[in-house]
Amino acid sequence: MRTSRSKPPTADAPRRLLILIGAPAGLRMLGAWIDAGGNPVMFWREALVIAGVAVSMAGALWWGVFHPTRRGVLLRTSRGVRQRLVYLTTLAGVLLLAGLLWAATRPAPGGDAAYMASDLVRLGLTTCAIWVLLAGVVVQASLLAPPRAWDVRRLSVRELNAILQLAMAAWLLLPTNPPAGTSATVAWLLPVQVLGVGLFIGQLALQVLRRPGVAVMVFAAVLFYHALANFALVQFTAATGLTAVVQFLALAPAASLDATYMMRLTDADSRVTFRYALVASSVVTVGAALFSLPQTPGFPPLSVASALLVVALGAPVGIGCGWSGATIGRAAIALATLAK
Repeated sequence: MRTSRSKPPTADAPRRLLILIGAPAGLRMLGAWIDAGGNPVMFWREALVIAGVAVSMAGALWWGVFHPTRRGVLLRTSRGVRQRLVYLTTLAGVLLLAGLLWAATRPAPGGDAAYMASDLVRLGLTTCAIWVLLAGVVVQASLLAPPRAWDVRRLSVRELNAILQLAMAAWLLLPTNPPAGTSATVAWLLPVQVLGVGLFIGQLALQVLRRPGVAVMVFAAVLFYHALANFALVQFTAATGLTAVVQFLALAPAASLDATYMMRLTDADSRVTFRYALVASSVVTVGAALFSLPQTPGFPPLSVASALLVVALGAPVGIGCGWSGATIGRAAIALATLAK
C-alpha cells in the first residue's frame, strides 16, 4: 500500500476528494435507511439532507484542502494558524456533541412537524460535522512529523487530537438502534454499517498515525462519549440510558486491524498486510454480530436469510470502506508534503 512516487501528491486530488465525500455519505445513507425503519418517505427526506450537505462540503473541501493547483487555502496558511484551526475544529466537535445531548433532553414544542424539522436540522448539522472533523484530521496530518516506520510509541498531543477528532466522527457515523417494529431485513443492516464505519475510521487512523493500537483508541473514545451521553440522559431526563451494543461491536474491526498490523509490523505497508487486515476484520466483526446481536433485547432473531444478508453485504461494504479510509489516510500524508 505504498504511495506511488511517480505522481505528484496533488495528481489524484479529485479522486481522493470523491472518496472522502462518498464513503461517509454512503454510510450516512445506510444509517438513514436503518433509522427510518425502512420507511421510504422518511428515508428520502433524510437522504436529500445528506446529499445537500455532501455537495456543499465537497465544494468547501476542494477549495480549502484538495485544490491541486492552488494547494488549498488551508494548506497555504502558516503552521501556527493551521494548528489553531484544527484545535478549534476539535472544540467545535465537542460543543456539537454537548449540544446534541442538551437537545435530547429538551422536547420540541409544536407536535410532529416540529419534531420532524428539529430532526432534519440535527441530521444536517451532524452530517456536516463529520466532514469538518475528517478535514481536521487531514489538516492535522500536515502538521505531524514526517512519516516514520510503523512502531509502537508514545503519541504526541497533535496525534491525540487526531484520535479525538476521528472518535467524534465515528460516534456520529455509527448507527442508532432500529426503531421498534423494524423488519428483520432492515435491522440486520446495522452490523454492516458498523463494519463499514470501523474499517473506514480504523484504517484512516492507522495510515495517518502509523501506530498499531490507535484504531482501538479511537473506538474506546467512542465508548467514553457514549458513556457521557448515557450519564447526561439519566441525570436530566427520565430515560434509562442508551444501549452500547453498537459501540462495543465497533471494537471488533478496530481490534482486528490493530492486531493484524502489530503482527506484521515490519511489513505493515505491504498490500498483503492490508488485505489480511480487511479480511480478518470482516470475518471477526460478522461473527461477533451474528453471535451477539440475537442476544440483544428487542433485536430480531437470527435466521438463515439474515445471516446471508450480513455476510453478502458486510464483505463489500467493509472492504470498500477500509480501502477508502486507507486511501484518505495516505492522501493526508501526501498532502502534508505540500504544506511544509
